[in-house]
Amino acid sequence: MGERVRSKFRWNSRRLSSEMIADFARAPSTAQPLLDYRSASAVSPRPFIHVPLAAGLCLFAGVFTWLMVAVVPRFEEIFRDFGTKLPTLTVYVLIVSRTFGHDYGWLIVWALALAIPVAVARLRPWPPRRPGSGWGVSIFVTVLLIGLLLVLIYALLQLPFVTILQSVSGGPNKQ
Repeated sequence: MGERVRSKFRWNSRRLSSEMIADFARAPSTAQPLLDYRSASAVSPRPFIHVPLAAGLCLFAGVFTWLMVAVVPRFEEIFRDFGTKLPTLTVYVLIVSRTFGHDYGWLIVWALALAIPVAVARLRPWPPRRPGSGWGVSIFVTVLLIGLLLVLIYALLQLPFVTILQSVSGGPNKQ
């Protein structure tokens, strides 16, 4: 049985070799043989933008813009009304929010959200080893970044309320 399989393999490899030689003989004479074995319709052009990454970054930039332009300024008014000293990290979040809303800081974030996917599409090897991959990873990373951003902003905006409640109640050592 083993000899039969080997002989069949030899026959197929001889046939394949003779077919390849015949095809090469029929091909027009060129200095270099054609290297791409696929038809021209099977090779897709390189995309201009990495769509999964662009979708994720635009979603992240949208949530970040909404937080910095709509949510954080409301907390700044509340903190100003109480007049207490704010933690340093909360002050930095308020400064970023002001820069974002008044000094076109949002333009930097949106420019990065659109420039990074273009750069990735230009720099990554083409064609990809696994076509269609990227959506799952992009969605996971986007959800993770948005979750971390929301938790961080929430924690930094809630931190001053601890100080405010302590000052209203008379201090942490009151019994």
